[in-house]
Amino acid sequence: MVKANRNFRPAPKHGAGNASLGGTQPRLRAPTPAALRSFLASHVGQSWKSVCDAHRHSFREAEGTERSGSWMTHVATKTSSKQGRIRVHTPDAGMVPLEVAHYEFFVHPELGTLVRNPYYLSQEQKEKERELRRVEELHKRMRHVSPFVQVHRIGAVWYLVELRHFRFPEKTVEPEAKGHPRESLFDVVLGRTIDASDRFELERTYGRRGVYGFRKRELLYRERRDLGLLPLAET
Repeated sequence: MVKANRNFRPAPKHGAGNASLGGTQPRLRAPTPAALRSFLASHVGQSWKSVCDAHRHSFREAEGTERSGSWMTHVATKTSSKQGRIRVHTPDAGMVPLEVAHYEFFVHPELGTLVRNPYYLSQEQKEKERELRRVEELHKRMRHVSPFVQVHRIGAVWYLVELRHFRFPEKTVEPEAKGHPRESLFDVVLGRTIDASDRFELERTYGRRGVYGFRKRELLYRERRDLGLLPLAET
C-alpha cells in the first residue's frame, strides 16, 4: 500500500513561475495617491501625451490604475482659455475658473503641457489658513490677561471680563419638576441668558471651552495703554 505524500506540491507550469525562470511578472499594487502626486510633480512642464505614456509605462502592471482612472482626479484635462484666464470644465460644476478648481495639476489649454495649479491648497494647508484666520479674528476683539480674566471689545469699548466655569445639567427639566427654579446664567459679553445650546458660541467668544463671562467693567485709559489697545491718535 502506497502512502500519499502530504507535503507534495506540483511543479509550476512553464511561464507561471517567478521572473527569474522566465515567468510573467507579478501584478503590482495600485499606486497610492501620494505616489501619483509625486509622479505628476516630477513630470510638470512635459507634454500631456508624454506624461500619459510615462504613466502607462510606470504603472502598467498596477491593478485598477488604468481602469478606475483614479490618477485623473489630480489633473484637470479639460481646460480652455478666455481673455487670458484659464477655465476648467468639471463634470459636476460645469465650467469654473482655475482659482476655484479642486485640481492640483492641469493641462495647459494652449501649450498642452502639464502645469501645477498655483491656487491649489491641500487639506492641511486649508486647515492652517482657517486656524490663522480664527486667531486673527479673535485677536481683534479679545486678549487674554490671566486664566480667568480677558479683555473684550464690545462695540467700540474695551471691557475687563471675569470668567467662570459652567456646567449645564444634562436634564434641565428635573430641578423645575421638583419645585426648584432652574439656575440661569447670564453672559455679559453675549448680553443674554445662556444655556447648553450656546456651548459652541461661548467657545468661539472666549477661545476656550467651559467658561462664560459673569462680570465686566470698562477698561481705564491706563489699562488700555498697558495692553496696547489705544488707537494711534491717542498714543
